[in-house]
Amino acid sequence: MKGVNAAEQLSYDLFRRNYERAIEGIRFPSEYLQVTQIGGVHQSVANVVRTMPKFTLKDFKDIVARLNAVGVLVDQSEIHEIGLAEVKRLNAEMKRAITESGFKGSRGEFLKFLRTDSRFYK
Repeated sequence: MKGVNAAEQLSYDLFRRNYERAIEGIRFPSEYLQVTQIGGVHQSVANVVRTMPKFTLKDFKDIVARLNAVGVLVDQSEIHEIGLAEVKRLNAEMKRAITESGFKGSRGEFLKFLRTDSRFYK
């Protein structure tokens, strides 16, 4: 953008990146969103409990009842296996891309080439 200083440009770039990522995420139903240690359905349960009243014995019984009703939301071993399979798939795709491009060098050199060659940036 013309007429703005570096700090303003950075602020704008970060705003735009976050805005574009938010819009992109809307196209997926919430049940398809990723689960990480930072966010996911397990955090939703914690947020609900945090907002529930905690004044009377009944309040605490309600909290326990709600927690007991949650059950197992996420099978972590299944998620781990999915993650491992995805890493394997991505590694195979990367190897194929390196081979098809005719690049001569290591995987690390290829990644550096992708990050630094001006043909990949506008």
